Amino acid sequence: MRKANRWILGLLALSIGVLVAVLSVNASGAAVTHGQLVDDEARRDLPVVLDGEVLAHAQIGDRIFVGGEFQQVRLQNGSVVTQPNIFAYNINTGAFDFGFRPDVNNDVRDLAVSPNGDALYVAGRFTRWNGAVQNRVTKLNANGTRDTSLNAGATAVVRSIAVTNDRVFMAGNFTSVTGLRVLASLPSIVLQARRTLASS
Repeated sequence: MRKANRWILGLLALSIGVLVAVLSVNASGAAVTHGQLVDDEARRDLPVVLDGEVLAHAQIGDRIFVGGEFQQVRLQNGSVVTQPNIFAYNINTGAFDFGFRPDVNNDVRDLAVSPNGDALYVAGRFTRWNGAVQNRVTKLNANGTRDTSLNAGATAVVRSIAVTNDRVFMAGNFTSVTGLRVLASLPSIVLQARRTLASS
């Protein structure tokens, strides 16, 4: 019993050490830099989600994409638009992007931008995108239109997604994925890869 306890404690200590190491790298990474202090006053010219919650955001150029579980968004002028689960706005002006109005039937859990900045990967619980079947993961062009070359779907919610030059990493509650070649799998985690998707 004592050996088992020591083994568990050792594994816990190792896990904490790994977590601390990862957090330390992120905290001191060169990408996290600020040229000035954050303003005392929060910006009041940005769209505001009125119901539900925001779960993810990503930036391509001057466009901010916001994903989550919500239905209504209040604009700068106080008017309210119904825009379920994902919308975009201009970071410079705060203006709601009326050119990006996808109809998404369930929540968006995560967003990831491709390394070259020309695509946005969307993951969540949704099963339809603008009326077409799209099971829980999709790829958008930089202008917000859907890239139909990504013919992939997951059997259950995709909670997290990340992209490298030649790989798409997905994590969630699914047990299988269609349309992508599986490189490796773990319980509730599947690592996906297809060069033509991440690099095109």
